[in-house]
Amino acid sequence: MSPFHFHKSYQQAKTAVQVDLPSALKTSVESSKAEYTQLGKCGLRVSVPIFGTMSLVRSKWSEWVKDEDQALPLLKATYDRGINWWDTAGLYSNGAAEEMIRKAIKKYDIPRHKAVIMTKCWAPVSEHDDVFILPYWGELAKSKDYWAPLSSGYLTRPASEKDATICNGTDVLKRDLDDHDKVILKRVEEVAEKRGWTMSQVPLAWFSKRIASPVLGLSSPERMDGALAIRGQSLSEAEEQYLEEAYKPRAVVGHG
Repeated sequence: MSPFHFHKSYQQAKTAVQVDLPSALKTSVESSKAEYTQLGKCGLRVSVPIFGTMSLVRSKWSEWVKDEDQALPLLKATYDRGINWWDTAGLYSNGAAEEMIRKAIKKYDIPRHKAVIMTKCWAPVSEHDDVFILPYWGELAKSKDYWAPLSSGYLTRPASEKDATICNGTDVLKRDLDDHDKVILKRVEEVAEKRGWTMSQVPLAWFSKRIASPVLGLSSPERMDGALAIRGQSLSEAEEQYLEEAYKPRAVVGHG
């Protein structure tokens, strides 16, 4: 059995009783930095966050993606930290991301049963969630993951630094910030400073109450550690209200 499947129960039980586990399994569980959540009613426990592999393809596809020599070590780094849920798609550089996952599993001898690989095709009609359905996800015990929870990097730094990442400055992910966006970014920055967090940790804490797991395109081990450091943290109701009240409905952007 994978350590990911009973990580939480082990952590709860070890303070009350002595749990007799094989040494290798015990080491694997205790070294994990990730949190795990139940995936709907299927019985599978998966990592928080999900590692998005859109950037692990070929640099010819776009300027902000990584070639194999950088991609494989990143996949190994996620596995070493306990992030066992990987998101991919055949669209990413014509299947190159899926190939990277296969190569990483083989190169680093990652047990296949410990990796949850989520691939997909795009929405046949619309990507937009029906807001009237969302309250029923919890009632029906279904899980919801969320891609681009950091708005393609916009929520990770002040508005004045919006082009600091390559993906924000080059291709289809780029968009201009309006006045409402800048107000929200300023409030995220204020909450982060008050708590001693990075800006990216604020939206991750906000999402922790609302979805199963966010999909993050973590570009370095340092960014992985920053995302994992928010484990067990949450925002107060006042902080959430302060962030949410500045939001104004707008048209869906991105893939159309």
